[in-house]
This record gives sequence, structure tokens and C-alpha cells, in this order.
Amino acid sequence: MSEDKVTALGKIVSGSLRHFPRDIGVELDDDGWASLDNLYSSISRRNRYNWLEKQHIEVLVQTDEKGRYEIRDGEIRATYGHTVDVDPELPMVEAPEELYYGSSEEEAGRVLEIGLKPADKVKVHLSEEKESALQVASSSTDNPILIIVRSREAQVSDVDIRKAAKGVWVADEIPPAYLEVKQDIDLR
Repeated sequence: MSEDKVTALGKIVSGSLRHFPRDIGVELDDDGWASLDNLYSSISRRNRYNWLEKQHIEVLVQTDEKGRYEIRDGEIRATYGHTVDVDPELPMVEAPEELYYGSSEEEAGRVLEIGLKPADKVKVHLSEEKESALQVASSSTDNPILIIVRSREAQVSDVDIRKAAKGVWVADEIPPAYLEVKQDIDLR
């Protein structure tokens, strides 16, 4: 498969499982699972994807470095990044001491007052790596601010934080008591 085809397939799989399943004819259950056969047939029906084989989707999932998808028992889902109303059942494991969220300076003040709440997604997305959090924020601001989430302390206080994929954790929200802004960023 050419790099262009891999990119195009990645975009339509992501969109189908995270953002516009009904538009393409994919049915998601409450946990975000869809039939792999349904996803394959919905995508391959489109002229631009008449080359698609089901194994292409399977390879895309297996080689996705971010671990955004999983396949189990003939079903597929995105583990995070949803804008449609699903709530994937994710493992409850002990979080690292700290997780990170990238923000703009304007948003950071509000976050410290009201906490982290989902904006354009169903869940708040947190990163294990400072660089990743800042990179995400860089898409919307020239001067990203790092918000430190005292994640283990929050979990001990019954804040539900779950591991979604390699380096990515999600929560319904994070109360302000577990947040602090980091101005001088040491990326080590």
C-alpha cells in the first residue's frame, strides 16, 4: 500500500470510528465498537477506496504507533479521540505520578479555576510526555503552557483516569485541586 493510501485509510478509519460513523454507514455500540466487516464494507463501497481489502484495516491497526485502535472478536474501535457520544470501557490502572495537558495562556487561567473539562471531544485527553502535550497545544497557540495533572493523587481521591493508549490517558474531567501550571518547562 502506498503512503498516500495509508494516510487516506487512516483518516477515514479515524473519522468513521471517532467522528462521523453514521455518515459513512458504521454503527458504533456504547463502548465505541463496530463490526470490522461493517467498517470494511462501508469504506470499500466508496470509489476512492475500491482497492481496499479488510486486511489493510487490520495492518493499519497493528502498525499504528499511537495505539489508537483495537480489534477484538471481529470488532474494531478507537480507544480515544471521540467527538461522538461513546464511552469506551478502558482499563483502570494506576496512573503515573503526573500527566500533562497543553494549553494556551488564556485557557490556563480558566482551567485552574474550573478544572479540565472536555472541549471538542467526549473526554479530557492527558499525555504521559510533556513534549506530546505541548505539541498538541501548539496547533492552537504560539506559546503553549504546560498544565501538570497530579494524576496519582487524583486517582486516590476517586477521579476516574484511565489509560486509553500508549502515552494517552483520558478522564471525564479533572478538578482544579489536582492541577498546576508550569511556566518554566523542563522537557526532561
